[in-house]
Amino acid sequence: MNSMPRCQQCDSESTTLQAGLCPKCKAGNEQTLVLNQANLDDSSGSSIDQPNDIAGTKVGDYEIIEEIARGGMGVIYKAKHSTLNRVAALKMILSGQFSSKEEMQRFRVEAEAAARLDHPGIIPVYEIGEAEGRAFFAMKYVEGGSLTEKIQQMRTNLPNAMKFLVKVAQAVHHAHQRGILHRDLKPANILVEDDDQPCITDLGLAKITNNNSEITNTGAVLGTPSYMSPEQAMGISSVTTAVDIYALGAIMYELLTGVPPYRGETALETILQIREGIIEPPSKKNSSLDYELELICLKCLQRDPEQRYETALSFVSDLEAWMNHEPISIRPPSWRDRTSLWFQRNRQVAYLAFAVFMGVLVTTPFALNFIAGQNFVRVYDYFPEESRPWLFSLGHISSRVNYICGAFLVFFLWPITGFLNAYVARPTSYWKATSAGGLTSVVLIVIFSILLGWMPLMRLTHDDSREKTLTQALWPKQGQDADYTRRLANNMYPGLDKIPVTQRADAIAFRLHSDRLGAAPQAIAFIVFVEFCLMVPVIYGTALAYSLLKRGNNNWIALFRYFVAWWLIATILTATLLIILSSTNQQGYPTTIGQQLSICVAAAILFWVVIRRWKGDFPTESL
Repeated sequence: MNSMPRCQQCDSESTTLQAGLCPKCKAGNEQTLVLNQANLDDSSGSSIDQPNDIAGTKVGDYEIIEEIARGGMGVIYKAKHSTLNRVAALKMILSGQFSSKEEMQRFRVEAEAAARLDHPGIIPVYEIGEAEGRAFFAMKYVEGGSLTEKIQQMRTNLPNAMKFLVKVAQAVHHAHQRGILHRDLKPANILVEDDDQPCITDLGLAKITNNNSEITNTGAVLGTPSYMSPEQAMGISSVTTAVDIYALGAIMYELLTGVPPYRGETALETILQIREGIIEPPSKKNSSLDYELELICLKCLQRDPEQRYETALSFVSDLEAWMNHEPISIRPPSWRDRTSLWFQRNRQVAYLAFAVFMGVLVTTPFALNFIAGQNFVRVYDYFPEESRPWLFSLGHISSRVNYICGAFLVFFLWPITGFLNAYVARPTSYWKATSAGGLTSVVLIVIFSILLGWMPLMRLTHDDSREKTLTQALWPKQGQDADYTRRLANNMYPGLDKIPVTQRADAIAFRLHSDRLGAAPQAIAFIVFVEFCLMVPVIYGTALAYSLLKRGNNNWIALFRYFVAWWLIATILTATLLIILSSTNQQGYPTTIGQQLSICVAAAILFWVVIRRWKGDFPTESL
């Protein structure tokens, strides 16, 4: 039993293939997507259904033979000039006399752009005219079909495919030299003659740069999603020749891998992928691909237009160098570039690694502070060395090192966490920035709790005075009354004297453990509260850093402004806590000069922030 034919593009089974494509793929390749950024819906313009039997219809001096293709705005017929006896491709606006002003202007721009160009790689225009109120222009008729139908065949011979692409790029460079941007380069708009000569067609979205021909509203997204540049996907109207170079890279990517660099289930999904800008290297889909070809392709597909080839001719030069086995102009990416690319392609893993690293880094000063405690380390100097636990094997750390670590944590590490978090996470809104700050804070707290969380818990549930009193009761100091120390122990644990002497030691031991367990819930609640308070600066700092980074300022300037704003808020909050937590006199005012001075400084800084914010020149949108 014969199997059902399959589409060359999506590999789906279909009984109604046209030129090797299913109806869905053919329609997607023939139509140009014009999206509005507000709703991202297709807005290809109105159309009037054409009669099915159009053979023999006269349009000026042309007699229509058959329909070739139909798009959202225009229709193309195969026609014959009655006088010259020449077959041509006749393009007309679908809506005819009902055409909108924008459709007519776009049609005229396309005709004018095509008429300006004279290159074997660009479809020439024979005539521009009007018949019965409908504008048309006649072009050279190409029999061979489009690159879409032959791209899989070309992939079997990459050198020949690159020669073909060189011809396409040379034609694009010819258009650029004459001030014309195509803005919709794709395989469907590249016709292939029998001698493998490409012919670029469909200048419906062309922009003539030297006569102010731009007719697109700001925010409109022009092009075919899988082949449009990031700046087109963003709706940026002031595009350059870099958009066509990006499209050349997208076509090259498909020649190398069989699929375009981006393809979602819908046009909107594809555009969102382009805006995100994460491209899978061609070698991931074609393991036998030459590394230099991948470099050339990825050079065209750079997210930043300035990082792409300056001209299409530079792209041609590298392709010809590769074909002639000569060095190309692109150097392999440095370790910084490779690291940056890895972060872009593995954002979730990179972000998690960053959060874990920051958690360990923030925990380290606390660990050193713990080890530096004399009561924890030096006490083992009185006992044999083998009894010292591994945790204290480093010995005592000087107080100077301890202070340096504490200052590094408080004055630098803790504040900068929010900025680094925003820089790595790259949030796109205040809500996402706040979420990223909260997620990082949770990871920091979890790591701190795992590594050193037991330390504050042990301290909060431990009473040194009780154990010291019991120890003195067992081993009184020289000249100290033993009965007195025992009475202290009995007073500490009322009812101890009623317990039989043989059971007192066990009772005290269990009582110490039980008291510690009983104090644990309250201690844990206090620790959680403190940890929550420590999360707030990280969350606030991430939102603040996002507000600064999104302005496009230099990273160092943004970091400086971030520290200024962060410390302003930290000073105000610290002064507030001093008021709440410090001891006060009967009138309720702070008692020390330092506390009073802190309040005055905080009030002055707050007043300065309000004034600067009111004038609009202080960059703290999240305050």
